[in-house]
Amino acid sequence: MNTDNNLLKALGLTESDIFHRALGSTFIVEFGIIKDIPADGIVTVEMSAANTKEDIIITNCILASIATASIAVNIVPQINDKVIVLFPRKFAGRMFQASVNESIVTESCDGYVLTGGIAFLVNQIQPSFHKNNVTVNENGVSINLAYSEDDSKNLFTVQINPDGTCVLNSNKSTIDINKSGMTIQDENGNKIETSSSSLKINGKLEITT
Repeated sequence: MNTDNNLLKALGLTESDIFHRALGSTFIVEFGIIKDIPADGIVTVEMSAANTKEDIIITNCILASIATASIAVNIVPQINDKVIVLFPRKFAGRMFQASVNESIVTESCDGYVLTGGIAFLVNQIQPSFHKNNVTVNENGVSINLAYSEDDSKNLFTVQINPDGTCVLNSNKSTIDINKSGMTIQDENGNKIETSSSSLKINGKLEITT
């Protein structure tokens, strides 16, 4: 051990230097950009940062999503989407198959390798760019979809409030559900209002019970 320490000192290095160099060359976590989608569930990722152009790393990765026996969320990737890439300690291609429910025992399951990356779609939210979005906060749930570049707004929105009331807008039609009942209005201003005891159409025809 003393010989090793003397050698490190002669090289102007410490044990910490050696550790950091080894860790710095190990594939553990990367942030990258999707540059190609060669097949369903596979993405070609270019790592987002490099010291020089020669250090830029590009590799194919498994694209993983939230998926269980109960529900699967299928977000279709697009070119230039951002991903975080994890390189597990052990990697075997078959471990993603739903039918595999036991550990895969094989000598060829080395991890922390460039060919064993698992990519997850993730990025910092940027409101000016991410127009199709779901927001959850103390004000409830807000869903904004079908973004229209022509008029800079979403064509379909849903606002669900903490008290259970809900407002749905689709193009220029609106459905408002609240404690008093429900109101449906189309783009021409035609309105249907319902409550527990009445039905109104354009405020003229009224049916009560």
